[in-house]
Amino acid sequence: MIETKDYIIYFQNANGTFTIIEHETNEVSTIKYDELSKFRYRYYLFVGYEANDNSLIQFHDDFERWNDELKTEGINVKCYIDFYKAIVFTYARWSNQQFKNNNFVNHETIDYIEHEWMDACYNAGIMFCNAPNNPIQSYGYDFNFYYPSILASKELLIPTKRGHTVHLDKIPKRKNLEVGYYKVKITCENNNFKKLFSFSKKHVYTNVSLYWALSHKHKYDIKFELFEDDNAYLYNKENCIDGWSLFSTWYNKLRRLKTKFPNNKLVKHLGSSFWGNICKFNTVNVRKDDYEKLDYYNEDDYESYDHKIYDGRDYHILLNKKQPYKYNIRVKPFMTSLARNTVAKIAKKSIKHVIRINTDNVTFDKEMNFDDIEYLEPETKTTGLIKWKNFKFYDKVDSN
Repeated sequence: MIETKDYIIYFQNANGTFTIIEHETNEVSTIKYDELSKFRYRYYLFVGYEANDNSLIQFHDDFERWNDELKTEGINVKCYIDFYKAIVFTYARWSNQQFKNNNFVNHETIDYIEHEWMDACYNAGIMFCNAPNNPIQSYGYDFNFYYPSILASKELLIPTKRGHTVHLDKIPKRKNLEVGYYKVKITCENNNFKKLFSFSKKHVYTNVSLYWALSHKHKYDIKFELFEDDNAYLYNKENCIDGWSLFSTWYNKLRRLKTKFPNNKLVKHLGSSFWGNICKFNTVNVRKDDYEKLDYYNEDDYESYDHKIYDGRDYHILLNKKQPYKYNIRVKPFMTSLARNTVAKIAKKSIKHVIRINTDNVTFDKEMNFDDIEYLEPETKTTGLIKWKNFKFYDKVDSN
């Protein structure tokens, strides 16, 4: 593969335009959305860098340095047109022939009905904050390589074939829960349980999340109400594989790179952004004006899933209903459920002292000892005297 010498790094502005830096000239400029496509190789500015010219220049220099480090290990991000391709096809190289011809081998296509069940689950991390208005001494603990370690877990079961919609007369016992999704109304007034569990707005839960809730039924007085009609979508367990068999080689190689290059954010990005990239919806962006004129975007093939505004123009995000996902990997609902449970177990260690939870971080109002838990480490940025605004935003206070 040939390394490009002509690429841009960019970020989007509030008005829908894009600020870019061109590698060959080192020039910073602002362009319209439609002009992005003339640059074949383009990489976005990482979170953690401010969206301004100076940060763009700094990130460009950091990107070059990080990529030079990875080249010593046979990885060259600049051989791929964007981070998305670099992330997915780095996995492909390491997948032991489990990813070929731009898809996962022996994984059946996900149809629209299955997609609706998957998308109805809550597919993100726990987000909680109940800090006082005044600054409080805080102690944050963060999982290192959180999502990659969950993906490569033997606990994670991933269906490879479609399941089937069924009607259940009652909620099965925990030990009898089959792999799949259950439509159950779960309610609980206990504030401590609300720190440990994320409720689905559409009342659809994976077997992983339902098992967790049932396990705490009596302690937190949790109520369960099974919906009528078709209230579950279930898979045959013999059609499931564990995450270790699919992702262990990739994970172990990333861990070795992270040990060798601890400050290389490209390594972290190859791991932390992987699951989001393989779970991408299969969509196209169409201008609103064009969408209203194009009769081939019919309701049988596409649905308007979302919209965005670029340069003051409204774009429809159209979901391909015949193949809703770019890759046939049924991992997102199960992985995020298992990830939330992993964090909830940490919070349970001292639930009354939990100030804040945000995905892979748990912050307490007292110092904790987690030396026996692999990959869980004290985090500097969420430790100290902190004024919490919400689970995402906070200010560190100078104690002097």
